[in-house]
Amino acid sequence: MIQYKITQTDKWNFVEFELAKNIEPADLKKMIMPDIKKFYNKGVIISGRGPIWLYGVLIHHFHPTRFIATFEPRLNAGVVIETHETEFHIGDLIDL
Repeated sequence: MIQYKITQTDKWNFVEFELAKNIEPADLKKMIMPDIKKFYNKGVIISGRGPIWLYGVLIHHFHPTRFIATFEPRLNAGVVIETHETEFHIGDLIDL
């Protein structure tokens, strides 16, 4: 249903997702998420084409990480949308 490609750096993980088919909200109940234990000490940048409610679930899943950003292709950067760190602030850009 969903495939993930994860690229790691020292400070963040770039999580790209791709939908194998159109999904419905009921599909969220059986969706397999990346193992959160691999992400605790880093931030996460999420990228992929999907419905906003899927992004909401992914953001909630990655909440314990240092920060969460969403990829903005026009800027070739992640935009920080949630953070637990003083190093990163909402609205900061993370250049890829």
